[in-house]
Amino acid sequence: MASSEPVETPPTVPVRHSREGDLHVLGQGHETVLYHGDDVIAKPKKVEAVEEDDSFFEVTISDVKSMFTNLQRRRENLEDAPLLGQKYRALEKEKVILKRLHDHPNTAVRIRFPDRFVLQGIFRTSDTIGSVKSWLREFLSDASLEFYLFTAPPKNVLKDEIKLVDEGLVAMVVLYFGAEDMPENNRVLKEDVYSRISDPDKTFELAKEKLKVRQCEEDNDHEIKPSTETQIKDHSESTQPQPVRRPVDKGKVPKWFKMK
Repeated sequence: MASSEPVETPPTVPVRHSREGDLHVLGQGHETVLYHGDDVIAKPKKVEAVEEDDSFFEVTISDVKSMFTNLQRRRENLEDAPLLGQKYRALEKEKVILKRLHDHPNTAVRIRFPDRFVLQGIFRTSDTIGSVKSWLREFLSDASLEFYLFTAPPKNVLKDEIKLVDEGLVAMVVLYFGAEDMPENNRVLKEDVYSRISDPDKTFELAKEKLKVRQCEEDNDHEIKPSTETQIKDHSESTQPQPVRRPVDKGKVPKWFKMK
């Protein structure tokens, strides 16, 4: 008689699309590379569970007083806070944007497609979504395809005139590819692009390296140097003959000077 116990099936291992260590740069302008999401191998960290005794979860009178004080202080801050005017809010927003540009002048943009392929490129954080779409269109099999880029969740379709920095898309970001007329197999890139898939680990290393290099370039471009006029002035002053000043002996006075 056959056993009725269910047979456990081994977990399926995703098929690797790239060879380990491969890196294929598709375009030098934005250091474009392609990788597949299934090739990203997650390495979970081992976390040792720490058991706490019952006293850890008990709320003491001191805890209650502290929570009440914090709640009261928060309420007072909300009641006393002045209403922010439109100009002040605009100024605060501008300060946030300037800080983002200073901290992250360049951004690694990753476009995720429905078939789990990801196209990565390096952009200036001040670039627009339209610039990203123009770069992306060069790799589409159908250059006339109407598509859009969005963030999720929640789904937020990005307008072409919006800058990366305006949406807080800095450092390393993921954008999603969408289109009304998607092919059945969801493959929208050129066939020769699919034949040059990179190892995700190498693409991440490339992104970090390029962001670091461009950060150094930005710092050098903004280095304050003396102007040519200042250098000429300093040089001319250093080469002009200076009058000789003799030390004054305070112990001697002129003959015509008489003390009363």
